[in-house]
Formats: sequence, C-alpha cells, structure tokens
Amino acid sequence: MDTTAIETSLAKGMEQMEIIDCHEHLPPERDRTYIVLGDPGQAHPPLRNAPVVMVFDATDYPDSPMVLRAFWWGDGGGKYEPWINQMLLWMGEYHALNGAYDSTGGQKVHSEMSFGKLSNVWPIDMSGIKKHSYINTLKLLLMKKRIRIPRGIKGITYQLGKYRLPDDKLPQDLVGTLLVLAGDLWVMGFETSDMPRVKNGDEANEPDESTPEGRYARRVLDRLSRSNLRERPR
Repeated sequence: MDTTAIETSLAKGMEQMEIIDCHEHLPPERDRTYIVLGDPGQAHPPLRNAPVVMVFDATDYPDSPMVLRAFWWGDGGGKYEPWINQMLLWMGEYHALNGAYDSTGGQKVHSEMSFGKLSNVWPIDMSGIKKHSYINTLKLLLMKKRIRIPRGIKGITYQLGKYRLPDDKLPQDLVGTLLVLAGDLWVMGFETSDMPRVKNGDEANEPDESTPEGRYARRVLDRLSRSNLRERPR
C-alpha cells in the first residue's frame, strides 16, 4: 500500500477540521448521548505511551457533528490503573452509550481484566489493514467537519500534523484515540456518506457478530434502536 497519501492525509484533514471554544471537561447534560474512547498508556505527556481518554457528545450524529466534551491526557506513573480509573469514571459520569479503546497487541488484556463486567466497553483492534481503514475514516471525519474539537488543546493538532506511518516511534496517543473513535463507528455499524461502505449496494455496515465487540455492539444497538445516533441518511 502506498503510505505517502496516508502520511499527509491526517494533516490535511486537521487543516479543515472545525474548532470550537470550550473547556477540557464539560459536565454531562441530560438527554444527551455520550461515547468514551481511550488509548492505554503508562507514561506521561507529551511522551509516547501516555494514557488518553476522550468523551464525545454524539447525540445528533450524523445530522450534527460529534463534539469533544472531555479530554484527559494523563500521567500513568508506570501503571495502567490511572487510565483504567479515568475510563470507568467517565463511563459512569456521562452514562455513556459505550466505551472503546485501542486493544492492539498486549493491550487486549484489558477486555477481560479491566472492563470484563461492562458489556458496553469493547476493544478496537488496529492490527494489519484495519489501521489503514481507520486512518482513512478519521481523515474523512475531520475534512467533513464531523468532529468538533475544543480550541486550545494543542496536543491534538500537533500530533495530527506530525502523524506519519510507520508510527511506532512517534508520540501519537491522541491520534490513536481518535482512530479508536473511527474504529468504534465501524464496529457499531454506523455508516454515512463520509464513511466507506463495506458491503455491496445500499446495504449498510452491520456489527460483525463473530467478534466479541460486534456482539456487544449488537446488544447496545438493539437496546438503543430509537436513538438518533442509529439513524442513517440514505
């Protein structure tokens, strides 16, 4: 695969994304739908492998953009517990529709050890071709202004602008968390004109129920079938 386009695509998307004014942690509001995304880590910002948790308001998506409501780029202190605790805290505080995190490699262990009792928290695997798909989806989400980012969070724009493949030596945990968002939309089966279809014709993406996260997604979507988040324009 030609990685030249990927190396510049996120930077191009970043230039066109919508910026809004808000704080890094806005309290939840009633009758809103939130999703929590995370990238495990044990280090501290701005180093590589720093833990990240983001909360997006997805109530009116895809009719309106998803809005970043809370942002934590914390100090792991050499442990995963600070990240796990922040994920659990905001899952509860925001009564989140679902949570998702990067499970690539050894991080998959969190599926059972950290969130085993929560059926609405699932891993997003970025191995192989999946990561390229999520990068392309994130680029489209940014370019189409489907994501609104608070003004002043310089780390996000910096990492997006510097992102390259291979990324194994780059501080890219903030980008990684946004890729989790892109992957979460795939797992949940959401499809809009901004995202590629994975089936022929007009049939939209559906959760892959052969995977644990797909089965979790199906249960969440069945419970929330009336949510605006599930409605797709044709």
